[in-house]
Amino acid sequence: MKLSSDAPANLDKLIESSKEVIKDASLENGAIVAGNTDKEYYPQNVQNYRFVWLRDNAFILEAAKILDLDVREDFLDWMLDRMEDFSETGIVYHRYLTNGPRDPQFGHQFQPDQAGALIWSLRDAETQKEKKVVKLLAEGLIKTWKDKNFDRMTYDPWEERSAFAQNNESFIYSLAACSEGLKQAYKLIGKAEYQEVSNEMRNKITQSDYTYYPKSLGVINDESIDGSTLGLIWPFNQDFDKNRLENTLNMVEDSLLTDQGVKRYQNDMYDSMLESTSILMKGAGGWPVLTFWYHTTLTEIGREEEAKKKFSNYLTKFNGKYIPEQVFETDKKNSVKPLVWSHAMLIIAAERLDYI
Repeated sequence: MKLSSDAPANLDKLIESSKEVIKDASLENGAIVAGNTDKEYYPQNVQNYRFVWLRDNAFILEAAKILDLDVREDFLDWMLDRMEDFSETGIVYHRYLTNGPRDPQFGHQFQPDQAGALIWSLRDAETQKEKKVVKLLAEGLIKTWKDKNFDRMTYDPWEERSAFAQNNESFIYSLAACSEGLKQAYKLIGKAEYQEVSNEMRNKITQSDYTYYPKSLGVINDESIDGSTLGLIWPFNQDFDKNRLENTLNMVEDSLLTDQGVKRYQNDMYDSMLESTSILMKGAGGWPVLTFWYHTTLTEIGREEEAKKKFSNYLTKFNGKYIPEQVFETDKKNSVKPLVWSHAMLIIAAERLDYI
């Protein structure tokens, strides 16, 4: 793969390791895991991420397309043949075991943004198989959308907070991802209901009185700023108000951007480290996923030169081959490493910055 002449010095090395990591995470049966714990390079004292998260996979498939890696068809076969109840309902949940069942611990969580993101990643669908998956995902979203809100409890992309249907609550990121997904499904399949529901989701976001985009809306709003709202700038921008997007980005920069990267939210404690069967929870670091996402959003609002400088500086933190889930202030803390999603967002940012 040829890089532009102004590409950062170590980008070529990280691109090669990204190819390795995505290939290693793509299992024999087609499943793509968030982190392959079977590999010798996976740390000992961190959480097991050998699960299938469709949110991660949406961006992994996008990166694989950029890298010309052939993993998509096998993954779609896995979804259709193995993923519990997917071919019957189109509804997707938190995470799945590699052989297909929903994870017993968290598999009850309904996270609709995953379906929206995956449809977005399949927006160039051409084969019948690809369109079948898009239609199933879209129909799953339609089934769970009643009276202009999801009809059941939903969870945020970090899998920690709930939005309650009886309080008409929805997470902003989830609405944006699903609205974009259904818009793309309408373009591919042409079912008018997809566009209608997409518009309802978008309207729920735009009709609030905030000057920025908060975490969630409902009877009781969560007014906090969350790193996931970067998704409203890219790739799930449904012609949202430019001033509100810029205000949101400014708030992310003011409250979440650190030397270690962008944090998920203020006072995040999850560190993914394990000790005697417990997660240490001694404080989170910056997330490369969100930091590369941030660099991508800067290009979307016309701050490309700044994005390139920050992207290049951030890459200096990864002197080794692999990019972790989190970057900490101290080397006494470890992280899931590599996180496939981190590598995927690196590739996407590099492509959006015209380095690839």
